[in-house]
Amino acid sequence: MEQITMKVDDAVFEKIKARMEKNGCKTLAQCARELLELGLRIEEAAANQEAGSDENDVLGTLLNLTKTNTQWVLETRFFVKFLMENWNRIESSQLSLFMDKAKERAAVVVHELVGQQTNIKLQSAESG
Repeated sequence: MEQITMKVDDAVFEKIKARMEKNGCKTLAQCARELLELGLRIEEAAANQEAGSDENDVLGTLLNLTKTNTQWVLETRFFVKFLMENWNRIESSQLSLFMDKAKERAAVVVHELVGQQTNIKLQSAESG
């Protein structure tokens, strides 16, 4: 293990001391090593994300994870809106038909939302 000597501002030193006590580090040097390692990992993760790899596309991943739920919420919203507007003149055959229409409409909206996110991602990749 290599040894280095560092000088830090008083404010930074106090923060490191407070962190040492809070996290149970045995020495200031151990606390400083942990902070250096953490900083290097953050820098590496940022570099990986800037490289534009799809595995690190957090927004796209979250969008795909919530796609089904978003579609279901929209489908329910469209159906409830129809029920509220037509509650006094609804026939049972219309309910089934409109449920199918609400499902299709929700699927289209979510597909467009995912497509817009993909287009934004492509445009930023081309300009960067």
